[in-house]
Amino acid sequence: MIKKLILAVLIISSVTSQYCAAIELIPGGQSIGIVLETNGVLVTGFYAPANEISPSERAGIKIGDRISSVNGTKIRTVEELNSAVNQVEPEKTIRLEVIRNESIITKNVRLTKNEKGQSQLGFFAKHEIFGVGTLTYIDPETLRFGALGHVVSEQHTKLPVEMKSGHIKSADIRDIQKSRAGNPGGKIAFFDDKTSMLGEIKKNASTGIFGELFERVNNEKYQQALSTAEKQEVHEGKAEILTVLHGQKVESFQIEILETGVTLPSGEKGMKIRLTDTKLIEKTGGIIQGMSGSPIIQNKQIIGAVSHVLIHQPNEGYALYIEDMLKEQAS
Repeated sequence: MIKKLILAVLIISSVTSQYCAAIELIPGGQSIGIVLETNGVLVTGFYAPANEISPSERAGIKIGDRISSVNGTKIRTVEELNSAVNQVEPEKTIRLEVIRNESIITKNVRLTKNEKGQSQLGFFAKHEIFGVGTLTYIDPETLRFGALGHVVSEQHTKLPVEMKSGHIKSADIRDIQKSRAGNPGGKIAFFDDKTSMLGEIKKNASTGIFGELFERVNNEKYQQALSTAEKQEVHEGKAEILTVLHGQKVESFQIEILETGVTLPSGEKGMKIRLTDTKLIEKTGGIIQGMSGSPIIQNKQIIGAVSHVLIHQPNEGYALYIEDMLKEQAS
């Protein structure tokens, strides 16, 4: 099955700076499909007949809870959850093991039935999260990668995804929805379920997703590694970003660093940036969803990654320092 995805730009032990300065990385820019499997089946919303309350909501289940077992039987997918529920008659009570934050609790839910007489819990759920973003960098020696520039959150709960496993795939950009004030656009990307995986995601963090590639990914624009900049080396002025606007072709576009050391919506310190490339602005209208993670290069150094857009002024936005992404990956 083909996945048509737009990843929303969310407004949502350490190492020393010498570690960052010593690293040479290959800049990315490639569009990637992101697939995360949740740790437990994620509750994303409730439903019930008119003038009634969902039985699960009445029992104390909350949006963002993750269901890990039904009557003592472990479950991993929505299909396994439905199968376990369908084995119990309506009006009977079942025991759910729930992961909430870092605790495991038990909730007893009395099942209702739908118009077909089938048992139901009264909540919507999913066990996989799909999205599209941009690869930021690759370590040519270890094949470790960083991407996205912000945490992956579930679109309904707005909560960071507590992942069990994850992987990235090559994504093909087919179209662009342009950004307008108050309405950020996005990359329309496709990838197939049969597309081979590029790498494994090992961490979903506030500064992006991190993992390891199975093999090196080519970048025609930059095939050689570049040094990474420390925060104090980054300065206001001209820079460039690498991203894909069509197919899988990585292109370079001019931007301007407006401020350094600003506080990002996620709480980290970073940069305020503005798109200045007329071709990029004409095509996208500004920073768009799916551009997150696009590497920023200044003075032949990787200095950071695009992370957020200013909703009401989409040609401007924010970017992370590469130093903070590397610290997160190493922690």
